[in-house]
Amino acid sequence: MRWQREKGQALIELALVAMIFVLLAAGTIAAIFAVRARSQAVAAAYACAAFLSQAPDPARAAFQAREAARRTLEADWTAAAVDYRIHVLPEGPGGARWCRVEWVSRVLFARLLGLPGLAQGEAAFAADPERWKARWR
Repeated sequence: MRWQREKGQALIELALVAMIFVLLAAGTIAAIFAVRARSQAVAAAYACAAFLSQAPDPARAAFQAREAARRTLEADWTAAAVDYRIHVLPEGPGGARWCRVEWVSRVLFARLLGLPGLAQGEAAFAADPERWKARWR
């Protein structure tokens, strides 16, 4: 048996496919901003730990390492509203100094995609001064 009314079927299919593409595009854009915030936090934590590893004066090292991380975060342009918090831990596990960067970002199109409104995470690196001391000699 054949359908009697096939007229307009293509328009309905186009509407469904177009909505799927809109959701896919919105999800991709939202994911790009979250991944970008995470990669910026990883780069800042790495710069902070590298500076702590190389700094010969431990008294000023924490301030200067925090400043290096802040400059790393500000060095690259980003359109997303991301809040970063930089922590320099003087004595962490194993007696090493640690740099930790926490980030919180708003998720674009959160209501449209049914996601929570905030994405958050952290990146941490330990300073390794022994590796750099070998190069000072």
